[in-house]
Amino acid sequence: MYESEKLNLKRCSEYLIYILRPSYVKGFMTTYLQPEVAERILSEESKSVTSAAQVFLDQVCLLEELGWYQALLDALDAEDYKGLCEALKKWDFQILESTKIHRVLLERIEPSFTKMIKPRDLLRHLGDCLRKRECEEIQAIENQKGPIAAAERLTDCLKRSDKQNWFKLLKSALFSCELTEALQLLEPDTEMETGDEEEEEEERGGGEKSRGGEKKMREYQRELAEPVFQGKNTVICAPTGCGKTVVALAICEHHLKVKGKGAKVVFMATKVDVNAMAGGEIPSLSCFSLLILDECHNTTGKHPYNIIMTSYLDAKLSKEQNGQHLPQIVGLTASVGIGSFKNQSEAENNICQLCASLDSRIISTIHTNTDELQSYVHTPDKEFFLVEKRHTDPFIRIIHDIMAKIEGLAKTVYNIESLSAIENRDYGSQKYEQWIVDVQKKCRVLQLKDQEEESRVCRALYNYTEHLRKYNDALIINEDARTKDALDYLSVFIQQVKNAGHDETEQRLTAYFDGQQGVLRGLSSGGQKENPKLDMLQYILEEQYRQNDETKSVLFVRTRALADALKSWIEESDSLKFLKPGVLIGRGHKSSQLTGTRMTLNSKKGVLDSFKSFDNQSKILIATSVADEGIDIPQCNLVLMYEYVGNVVKMVQVRGRGRAQGSKCILVSDKKDRIDKEKHNMEKEKIVEKAIRKLQDTPTEIGLIPDHTGKHWTRLDWGIVASYLTIQVNTRLDWGIVASYLTIQVNTRLDWGIVASYLTIQVNTRLDWGIVASYLTIQVNTRLDWGIVASYLTIQNLPVLKIESFVVKNCVTEQQRYYRKWRDVTFSMKTFELTDIADSWNPRNYAIVNTESYAF
Repeated sequence: MYESEKLNLKRCSEYLIYILRPSYVKGFMTTYLQPEVAERILSEESKSVTSAAQVFLDQVCLLEELGWYQALLDALDAEDYKGLCEALKKWDFQILESTKIHRVLLERIEPSFTKMIKPRDLLRHLGDCLRKRECEEIQAIENQKGPIAAAERLTDCLKRSDKQNWFKLLKSALFSCELTEALQLLEPDTEMETGDEEEEEEERGGGEKSRGGEKKMREYQRELAEPVFQGKNTVICAPTGCGKTVVALAICEHHLKVKGKGAKVVFMATKVDVNAMAGGEIPSLSCFSLLILDECHNTTGKHPYNIIMTSYLDAKLSKEQNGQHLPQIVGLTASVGIGSFKNQSEAENNICQLCASLDSRIISTIHTNTDELQSYVHTPDKEFFLVEKRHTDPFIRIIHDIMAKIEGLAKTVYNIESLSAIENRDYGSQKYEQWIVDVQKKCRVLQLKDQEEESRVCRALYNYTEHLRKYNDALIINEDARTKDALDYLSVFIQQVKNAGHDETEQRLTAYFDGQQGVLRGLSSGGQKENPKLDMLQYILEEQYRQNDETKSVLFVRTRALADALKSWIEESDSLKFLKPGVLIGRGHKSSQLTGTRMTLNSKKGVLDSFKSFDNQSKILIATSVADEGIDIPQCNLVLMYEYVGNVVKMVQVRGRGRAQGSKCILVSDKKDRIDKEKHNMEKEKIVEKAIRKLQDTPTEIGLIPDHTGKHWTRLDWGIVASYLTIQVNTRLDWGIVASYLTIQVNTRLDWGIVASYLTIQVNTRLDWGIVASYLTIQVNTRLDWGIVASYLTIQNLPVLKIESFVVKNCVTEQQRYYRKWRDVTFSMKTFELTDIADSWNPRNYAIVNTESYAF
């Protein structure tokens, strides 16, 4: 009896043993299995859940009692194993099989993933794919053993989930908690943002209050808004603190009056709007009549603003728009000095690119009412302090030695040098962090013949690189703060690893630290000279507050861990602890798991309120890039940049935090080249101002890009169109060009390449993926997100695949190397000959593949 069910259970055992946790169906075991058998299964579960599930299945297949199979289904359903229960009822495991690829990925990246996430925050978003008892168990583990142990249990629960959408929910949860590093492990192409976006709307100064209490526009603010009042797409560029939010409110009010009931205004909230559009909640941008993009200089690359404007331009150029009206676009920014440029011409080119992305030909700045502007907006004086470096530092030598040993261990598992092309990566640098990220990305697509060996290698490499990351972080902290702070950072991490799984690999890794901990502790407790940069920072702060005890300071630092370290340093300093420092960082970051800092929106608001208050609760705010944009503190009169240098836009934004009259902006660094870069940024700011004035004098050129002859062809954002005779373009070309000797017809969206002629190419730039060439005509008749199908002379239906990256394997040594572009390979390529493919090409013999992880 039940022989067919038992046979099917054995055939499908893989799904059951990798999903079921036997203790969750303890009631079934108590009823149908012998007590000693049930006890053995529960005992085995404490060692390995999968092994316990296998024993459970073996015992179930021995049952002969009537009704046991239905009882098993009922038990699974009662414990919310609905996916597994449904599969067993229908003997259809396709849905569970579809999630296998995600379980394998999570298994592979687990050593790094568990050290990046914050379980308590994620649980609030994962209720639909985790059981209530699982959530309670994870919270209990975090309280008892710490976040890494809880993260390991959370990851195990996700891998054993039978919910079809668990992976999607996990990515959504990571996004909501701003756990960018962890999300990037799941989606390697996710772009890391340089700053954190502030989600609360601060009062941004500017505007006179009328008798009714409403904001009345100043004349310079009205000057900024005038082109928008005329219905034109406009980029408004004005200094920080001048009241661009007041301008935006006036624009909204005017638009609502003009458009009446048909007006629909959106003040862009970045990724929220992109997600709504992608999810179908916003069917078309034509639903709106006005879009305002704050900090619009971010409309580049993969930023959400650029994604939205890509959709806008697609709709504008599409014949399917059917006469629907697209919204008016207004951008707000303090600087349009985006990208790299060496001279005014290149700066103009970059500004044109930004304006083209925003479909705008107007840059609105203040010309007529400059005197009024200067009476309200004060630019801080810039000062530079070049500090001497530490002469000797034994801490660095010891950490370097440990990192070299870990790299050596990694090389015994796999040739990690073949996984990344990044060279000259010094320990304790941002470049070394980039190398770690690159290696982890390559591990995600690493392919070996033996899948179990592949999983073992990848898990080991993730483990090694995650420890290397923490040591690299500690070196950065030691460089800018105290050795004590760096050692505390490492100690917390090592202890959390020990409290978690602490497998054989991690035991060996933690032993390296334990072996040097005594020496390191001695160095941190006064065994070496204090950091000279801290001495200089202390001098600056003491002098400033001696001269003005009402000073309000913002101290910008590069990392979240460093923000915590400097907060501790100030609190422990007898001469500075009266400052009562506050810390402002993003919400979901790797350092917070080690330091305990959790910046929710409420906690951010509390820190800012304390800093802004007149009762001097807090006199200094230590911030990362989260405070670059969107946070106005009128009382701030001292901005300190502690090794904090970026591009022109960052310089303008950071300097603008100092709003009070007589403010100072001071850069402290022990690197002359970093100070020189900031001085160069000041010169580039002047170049940008000249470029804006030049473009405003020739407004027809804004939003266009010149070719090498100086003639303007079309909007930069969707490419250059050049032709000897005729070209018809009905789509948006993001990165490429269309050039032809005769005629080319393009009827689809080419996001990643170009279409060019065999004879004459007038513009030969930005060849990301190569070209598709034709002597006469190229026909593109379909839309494929992963490539195009082209006709080449006598060859029909030739697929040209979009290759994000590819792996090349040496057939002799079995060594694999990862590349993004064919030009980077280290071997010669055979010249393409038409005869190589013309005789043998048959499209029916080829299948469409996903090239993201395909090995060539």
